[in-house]
Amino acid sequence: MSAVSALPSIRRTPWALRGAQFLLAVPLGAFQLIASIVFTFTLGITRWWEVLIVAWAWSMSSCCLVIGVRLARSERMYRLAGIALAAQLAFATVKLTVYHESASFVFGGFVLAAAALLALSRRGGPQAS
Repeated sequence: MSAVSALPSIRRTPWALRGAQFLLAVPLGAFQLIASIVFTFTLGITRWWEVLIVAWAWSMSSCCLVIGVRLARSERMYRLAGIALAAQLAFATVKLTVYHESASFVFGGFVLAAAALLALSRRGGPQAS
């Protein structure tokens, strides 16, 4: 028996899943949360309905941060990631149409890349913990 076969097998998390985790946790989670907090306190809330937009941004980016960290641990997180990415895409559309922010193109790209990576990671079969 060779030394290689005596080693226990270690299942590694697929690169596509790690990429999706990174995109959810960092740009769509932590960065967006910090940016929305900074924008809220520096620019202020000028219209009553902007409170809803701020609540949407804070809750959505917080959820993306948590989902990104926990994605490889649970099958349920895949479904939540899909919902969070749909909310992110809707939010990017609001930022583009209402606020005319070109940054929504960048975040839309992050959303589409994360969705593609999630789809690629699902094709590989059962995931490692």
